[in-house]
Amino acid sequence: MGWALATSNVPVLGTVLYQASQNGTPVWDVSATGTGSTYFYESYANYNLGVALVNPSATQTIHLLLTANDQSGNSSGNMPITLAPNAHTSFVLGGRISGLAARFAGSITVTPTDNPPAPFVAWTMNGRNGLVSSLPQGEMQSPPPYDRRVFDALGRVKAAMIPLVQEVAQSPNSFTEVTPGQVLQFFAQMNVVIDSGPSIKAAYLASDTSIHISKVALETLGSNDAALAFLIVRTAIVGISAVYGFTPTPGSPGANSEMASEMWAEFDLMKSGYDPGGGADCIARIWAAYSAHVPVDSALVTAFNMPNGTGTLIQALGSLVPGGCSAIGIYGLTQDCNASHNLWHPDFPSQVP
Repeated sequence: MGWALATSNVPVLGTVLYQASQNGTPVWDVSATGTGSTYFYESYANYNLGVALVNPSATQTIHLLLTANDQSGNSSGNMPITLAPNAHTSFVLGGRISGLAARFAGSITVTPTDNPPAPFVAWTMNGRNGLVSSLPQGEMQSPPPYDRRVFDALGRVKAAMIPLVQEVAQSPNSFTEVTPGQVLQFFAQMNVVIDSGPSIKAAYLASDTSIHISKVALETLGSNDAALAFLIVRTAIVGISAVYGFTPTPGSPGANSEMASEMWAEFDLMKSGYDPGGGADCIARIWAAYSAHVPVDSALVTAFNMPNGTGTLIQALGSLVPGGCSAIGIYGLTQDCNASHNLWHPDFPSQVP
């Protein structure tokens, strides 16, 4: 027994199917939806509950505490669990908690005991009266762990880049500095790495073809996945310009405008179904943190016109709309813009994404 991690270059949903056979003939199937990492898990439980736990980290040993509570909320026992990097364990509840009554019914909670808390993956299956059935996902806290949010956002923006590049490539004003194939190859190979460190940072490193985003940056963006997606794409476009040796224009259409970082990030938000206001939220949150004396990487200070004598927040936010709206018509993305506007901001003026 073990576990597996599946990846895809397009967004997918997963279902696990368990089958029991007798003399080679299937007698029952049980299906369950996939689950992601979490910091807190809760599930209905009885003595025969099946529990599976995974440590998704490739480097960190994690420590968990499983607690069983009866139907009145009183503790019926607990057990500490240690999982090495990438380790997995599975068991029947009654065989692991000493003294648990055979007629036990209630719930279990699984929580990390590390400080700071470490993410884990949990899954349970109900066993009762000789029958087996799936249970709902038990992730109970928001936002989900950073690694899960980043992975989800990365998958969506990479998938959206394919039709986006194909549409923009039809315009005669596009791709004067790089080819569509180079852009698609860059995104196909790109990964995201979460770094520690005291500053808000997002940078592309050619040495490992990865965008490195600091935990402080992720904490600054909070639970806004649209802001996270914007930062990923914007950083990727800057990375493309560095790899192929040119300077992207910072806003309005014109020479090199197909690689203007903020503009392409906004395009990808619309194509991948995120709120296009995520770009403004990303910039404003980083500005707010900078104003509160959180260290910000110098490249972001310059890119977002932070108060170093060169710009204002209004200027930084304002460049997202006029240049982007002009470019939308040039590159044939009016339909995407209208659809995104009507979905997210139907009561805003039409020129606002």
